[in-house]
Amino acid sequence: MLTIRAFSVTCAVLCLGFAGCPEWWWQGGPYPPLPEAGSSGPTPVDAGAAEPAEPVSEPVLPNVDGSCPTITTGTVTLRGVELKLWLGDAPAGAQIPILVYWHGTGSTASEAEFTQPEQFADFLAEGGLVVSLEGTTGEGTNTSTGTWSTGDFAIVDQVIACAAEQLPVDARRIYTTGCSSGAVHAGVMAYQRSRYIAAAALNSGGQVQPFDLQEPGHVPSVILAHGPSGTDVVIIDFAQASTLYAQDLARAGGVAVECGHALGHCAAPAELKRAMFQFLADHTFAVEPKPYAGGLPDSFPDYCKIIE
Repeated sequence: MLTIRAFSVTCAVLCLGFAGCPEWWWQGGPYPPLPEAGSSGPTPVDAGAAEPAEPVSEPVLPNVDGSCPTITTGTVTLRGVELKLWLGDAPAGAQIPILVYWHGTGSTASEAEFTQPEQFADFLAEGGLVVSLEGTTGEGTNTSTGTWSTGDFAIVDQVIACAAEQLPVDARRIYTTGCSSGAVHAGVMAYQRSRYIAAAALNSGGQVQPFDLQEPGHVPSVILAHGPSGTDVVIIDFAQASTLYAQDLARAGGVAVECGHALGHCAAPAELKRAMFQFLADHTFAVEPKPYAGGLPDSFPDYCKIIE
């Protein structure tokens, strides 16, 4: 447990690093409790189901709801929320992937560009579309610090639906990622939008509270990066939260890779950032056979492991 003094110092460092401090620190609101060590609480998939869900092999994209903005590089507003879009220049005839980025508390949508600049550039070079909201709708369930809520996914649904109408979207390559509270939210999105999310990469995220799968027949693949327990801490221990998430995902039948590096909060080293994006590229929607059935690629750091 951090002392008030230690947390204040940590929070200041995070703000300078654009990860931000949780809103409740100055608003006085509660932070959702992390499950007790060694227990993940209710399993995100319905543990009472008599039989496993029938596997789903094809993604189902959302339908357009109302009018669509033009999907191109720039800033748009949907349902009162501003979001940034970056659209790469796709090679002729290519289908394009989509990446939904969720920023940390106190940060902005531009975080998507500077947290992993090389991978961001590579994604755009492939013609990819990156989507990042500036703030939350505040609707639905608060997923961590109050930065994000489940109602935000409806905005992403609309962007994806509109993109599919206007662009050659590869429906099997829709991913989500983020840092800190944004990584927690990306992990929730992997469950709550399992009809179309193929895989997720969580940089200091994990499970704060359990959520059900939108489509029990498809469990997205997830890679989680975190620092050491007791070090990667902002109120919750992100190493512990990452382990809980990975265990729940594996129990649900998904591919979970956990990478415990030696650095701090949202500080995945360059080698790990490359591995995280390789993981996303390798895990298209319901890919078979499983790319890592024989073990992790040699290029992955040796501190990464498959959770079973």
